[in-house]
Amino acid sequence: MTKEEYCPEILYQSNPATKEGKNMTIEQQRQKNIYDTYWKYVYTIVFHILRNTGTAEDVEECINDVFTDVFRHYDFSQSDTLKAYLGTAARNKALNVRASLTARASHVRNAEDTELSAVASDEDIQADLEQQELTRLLLDTIQSLGEPDATILIQKYFYQSKSREIGKIVGLSSIAVRSRCHRALKKLRKLLKDSDISI
Repeated sequence: MTKEEYCPEILYQSNPATKEGKNMTIEQQRQKNIYDTYWKYVYTIVFHILRNTGTAEDVEECINDVFTDVFRHYDFSQSDTLKAYLGTAARNKALNVRASLTARASHVRNAEDTELSAVASDEDIQADLEQQELTRLLLDTIQSLGEPDATILIQKYFYQSKSREIGKIVGLSSIAVRSRCHRALKKLRKLLKDSDISI
């Protein structure tokens, strides 16, 4: 057991010896202390789960998401359970990221197979160019919707992400994501119709 686990009040103390400590709020100092104390622990859990699936960037992003979730949702009056809470949060987040990465890899693999079969079947090159142009126009139109609508539509229809996963990305509830998705689709249809683009 580390000194920080044995004496949770250390998490609330500032470190006046550091330059950062002088300009940070008490909450920021507490978060920095927690991050510095438990980063290796969280890294070990996340890396173990994502080592065969994700990149170093995926691991780092997952770790940051874990700490962000903990800072938002953990009741710090129960600091004796912090390590257990962090461990559970890290495991669950890493498992979710691994599932998402695996699904995306499968989706990309299927898209590559489709592209290879299109080349092998001697399809008309002009038709391929038209399809690429249509896809580019569609993505540009989706981007013109702005955030978070563009992210919601891309995650929902390009990556087949669930509303709950999308909600975590854009900071909305799953109900709000579904509602925004429905409205964004209406806007997208209207923009495509106005541009004489049919899908």
